[in-house]
Amino acid sequence: MLAFKIWNVSRTKKVFVAIEEDEQMLLVLVAKASEKLQIDGSTLVLETDGTVIDDETVLKMVEKEVLILLTKEECWVSADVALASASFISQASTVTISSSSSSSHELSPFETEENKTWVDFEIPWQCLPKSVIRECEEGFKTGDCRSKVINMIVDNVREFTKHAEIDKFRAVAKQIVAKYPKQFADVDDDGIVIGDGNHTILKRLVDRNNYLNRPHKRSPNATYVTDIPLGKRRKMLSKKAGCSNWQPEIETKSPESLEEKKNTLNALHNAFLNNVTLDLETTTLLNETYNMQRLFLNKCDAPTIEEIVTEWPVLLTTPVTFWHFEKLTSKNINVLEEQFTHKAPKILQLGQQNKIKVTCENSYLQCLEVIAKYFNEDLKILVDEQDKRNQTVTCNEPCIRSNQEDDENRYFIYIEKKKVAESTDFITAFKLVFSFYYNLNMCYPKQISHTLQFVQMYFFKMYPEIGTKSKKKTITKVVSLMNKLKNI
Repeated sequence: MLAFKIWNVSRTKKVFVAIEEDEQMLLVLVAKASEKLQIDGSTLVLETDGTVIDDETVLKMVEKEVLILLTKEECWVSADVALASASFISQASTVTISSSSSSSHELSPFETEENKTWVDFEIPWQCLPKSVIRECEEGFKTGDCRSKVINMIVDNVREFTKHAEIDKFRAVAKQIVAKYPKQFADVDDDGIVIGDGNHTILKRLVDRNNYLNRPHKRSPNATYVTDIPLGKRRKMLSKKAGCSNWQPEIETKSPESLEEKKNTLNALHNAFLNNVTLDLETTTLLNETYNMQRLFLNKCDAPTIEEIVTEWPVLLTTPVTFWHFEKLTSKNINVLEEQFTHKAPKILQLGQQNKIKVTCENSYLQCLEVIAKYFNEDLKILVDEQDKRNQTVTCNEPCIRSNQEDDENRYFIYIEKKKVAESTDFITAFKLVFSFYYNLNMCYPKQISHTLQFVQMYFFKMYPEIGTKSKKKTITKVVSLMNKLKNI
């Protein structure tokens, strides 16, 4: 049992929270502390300097320290500032860009080097040349236009603080996109806004400010909270990324009744191996046991593929895998095939423009090959189409291996180096692999993560607000490619 002393950001509420030591104790601690402090907490930081606590190992090391629980709208402030501003800290901690009618003498604890306060900040659009404003309004995108806007805004932000937190720049980015969406919004070639539409402009604002701070980057006296991304994401967030129905309410029906329905479904396993269509009775059974399926798959100690084969073999069959993916994400897996067909000419043209050579004959594989090579990734990590009867599978994550038998290609899906499914056509095999990453709570392999993130965002329009299936930062390059495809 571990015990932590946790305060709110204004230091007006202080509680002790005791938790068991396990893999999810950080999430449990945030939830319990939120309940005791009566706030919607999201992030734990050290009270002394605002250092973020972002994984369980670090959490155990700081048990004797005082922690601050922040909401999504709050930023850490020192004890002196918090005590001086206790009556209005929660309002002032909220990152906002005031309208022109905001009071210029309103108090805020975020006093800056120049004795200005962040609440006073407004984007001075009138400082831009008329030609730049015209380009912004018309959406005629040039690097020079964007650079002038970004440089002007960052310069003005720095009059308030040279070390603005990421949330402040995010608020600025939202206002920029809201005013000139044609120029700055991230939109794919279908006209769908990518995520919140602010990623590209936010990154450029932060990069510009970091560039101007570069000479002072290693200052030993720097105590401000930087915009450096947090360490590794919590496992829970990566599992839930993109899922709208990840952990449903616990089933109220009797365990015996559910177990009987589970056995009925598993008895149909062999029939489902032949890709039979799900009838109404089977779909009803799947819906009634869905909570049971997720509780099994979402266990803290994730079940191995052998345990899934033993307990829920039906979840690895093609029709049930596709059904489960749609139930979990609210996305029909067949969208993948439709989007591949629709987008293939554009993707292949991108390959020609970038002199990317394709070696595959299958049109779907050609598209994936172009995408993977564009990101300098090795598609063979995901799909190895070599004619090898006894291929060695080294990847634990879902992947495809194929060989040719009697002039017919056969595609085998492996998970944890064990064959779990097969198909005679590539697109079905790829739909299975992509579904398994979500159904079984698995992360994309690092060596092919940009490619799979692109498939997720470009084809399925899946933009999780929290968490990611990628083990490394991918979104910037993916959004950049999606923006390029708009112009092809």
